[in-house]
Amino acid sequence: MKSAAKHPNENQRLKSLEALNILDTLPESDFDQITQLASEICGTPIALISLVDKDRQWFKSKVGLNVDQTHRDVALCAHAILQPDVFVIEDLSQDERFADNPLSTGAPNIQFYAGAPLLSPDGYPIGTVCVIDTKTRSFSPGQVSALKTLSNQITRLLDLRTKIITLEESDLALRVRDVALESISEGVIIRDISGKVIDVNSAALRILNINHEKVFEITANDITWNAVTEDGVPLDSYEHPSEVVLRTGRSAKKTVVGITNQDGVITWLQVSAEPIFKNKLSELFGVAMSFSDITSQIEDKKRIEKNQIELRFILDSVPHMIGYWSSELVNINSNEIYSKYFGKKPQEIRGLHIREVLGEEVFLNNRPYLEQALEGRTVNFERALNHSDGTLRQTLATYVPNFEEGKVTSILAIIIDITELKALEQQRQKLESQLVESSRLSALGEMAGGVAHEINTPLAIVRAKAEMLKERMIYNKLDLETAINDFGIIEATVDRIAKIVKGLLAYSRNAENDSFENCSVRSIINDSLELCMEKLKIGSVKVEVYCDSNIHISCRSAQISQVLMNLIINANDATAELNNKWIKIKAIEDQDNVEITVSDSGQGIPPAVVSKMMQPFFSTKEVGKGTGLGLSISMGIVEAHGGKLKYLSDEKNTTFCISLSRSKNHSIKTVNN
Repeated sequence: MKSAAKHPNENQRLKSLEALNILDTLPESDFDQITQLASEICGTPIALISLVDKDRQWFKSKVGLNVDQTHRDVALCAHAILQPDVFVIEDLSQDERFADNPLSTGAPNIQFYAGAPLLSPDGYPIGTVCVIDTKTRSFSPGQVSALKTLSNQITRLLDLRTKIITLEESDLALRVRDVALESISEGVIIRDISGKVIDVNSAALRILNINHEKVFEITANDITWNAVTEDGVPLDSYEHPSEVVLRTGRSAKKTVVGITNQDGVITWLQVSAEPIFKNKLSELFGVAMSFSDITSQIEDKKRIEKNQIELRFILDSVPHMIGYWSSELVNINSNEIYSKYFGKKPQEIRGLHIREVLGEEVFLNNRPYLEQALEGRTVNFERALNHSDGTLRQTLATYVPNFEEGKVTSILAIIIDITELKALEQQRQKLESQLVESSRLSALGEMAGGVAHEINTPLAIVRAKAEMLKERMIYNKLDLETAINDFGIIEATVDRIAKIVKGLLAYSRNAENDSFENCSVRSIINDSLELCMEKLKIGSVKVEVYCDSNIHISCRSAQISQVLMNLIINANDATAELNNKWIKIKAIEDQDNVEITVSDSGQGIPPAVVSKMMQPFFSTKEVGKGTGLGLSISMGIVEAHGGKLKYLSDEKNTTFCISLSRSKNHSIKTVNN
């Protein structure tokens, strides 16, 4: 078997076949009548209208055959389309090309074939009308002529069918156009070359507030329109978009035109005009003008412009630097102070990348904060900036991300010049340090009498014992046992004095720059009491301490001792007029915190005093007794340690509580004092 060769212009032939839109369509009586006529004229049991596709032959119409298609490789019609005339094979078994063809050796057992080519409207063979028999036979010239005639009729039928489909499509397109023109919100007016209106849609009548008959009477240069430009200048008819198109043959896009009615109200239109040409030679026929009512947009634009002026006024009135950046870090807007900081105007930095505005060094320093803002986090940080006047300014910057549909689209940068605030802060810290020092020295002053007595008494003992030992040695009355005992008393007394002096030195020095140490709470309590003990003895105040020696806190011990001293002094003063005088100091710990409570025998503090007692300079003591800073400074010290100082109003007796962390990650040695 020999398969047919491809047509010399196979690609174009297939395109012509595809353009007919006939493959795999339903049966049509016009084609079925022709195949029936071919079968009767030629006296064959089988007649087909076959279309040869890329890999198959498909039967548009068939008589005497049940299949719809066969593979192109075995198709006899694939050979027939290569012939200029009717292709006849009277005995397939005697033709070496087809003797072993499966369609001949098997069903439908073809022995005779005659096929006339079918031509597309552009002249390419796309298939055949053919007759087939299961036995050999001769084919008369009249039958050849008849088959050729039927082929011509099918070719005309295909051409007519294509034209009908094209006409139907054109008719549909026209109907779609009419529906579309009437359904769109844009007004459409079509004018011929003379300027006469020849078509209009309903939207145009509605927008122009004119009836159907009147619109055909008015031309573009009619004064009825009272047309003006967006600036309010009367529009010369010569410049009307449709007139420009008719004069130049070129499109006019999105021209804003205002039409003033009799009441002086302007309807703003956005007008576009396109030329209409008669043929490919570009002979101008007319113009199609489309327009939409943009009155609300124009009014919105004016409102936006007004809002922008007001926004600019607000931005420039804010005494801080404000910059607005896109997610690509390109400047969208800024206020006058922001741009002036860099020696520019707002319009000069608009559209610039932040790198160009800040400079490479500052940009690289700020980039980590910008990246955090682009990830959706609000960022605050301090930085130093070189002002355009050459001064170095301290600033506080805040980057605030803006979101749209969950995505960061822009960043608002707010920069506050805090150079003066920094200077004030330094002054405040210095003053605060002086107040703390003043409070500590004031407490020392209150303890001075007691401390002096605490030192003078043991000094007198030491002096007396030393004189006694000296006298005994002079008169040789010193025995060893008595001397050892007296030296022991002297040694213990000196240790007592040393301990008092050590506590006094620790308390009196400024510890605000000390490092945190892991300190024994019991040692801090003992050191604090050493300085107060004589004053407490004089006042007959009983002191009880409940604290395990293993409890430690991370702190500046001198500062915590200052807090305890203040609470102990306050407790001593509060119990001065009571019959039952006592102070209890307790320390308890849990997994994370240590709580130190200082209680006294008082019955609590009035609510009116509780609400004010932590305020600086508030005091219930007589003038000259206390600064009113003790509790305020103590609270500041505890909070600087990450803890809390609070008054426990639920307790029966007056009780203050210091809550501190057990330990912090400080690689500091443990101090037990």
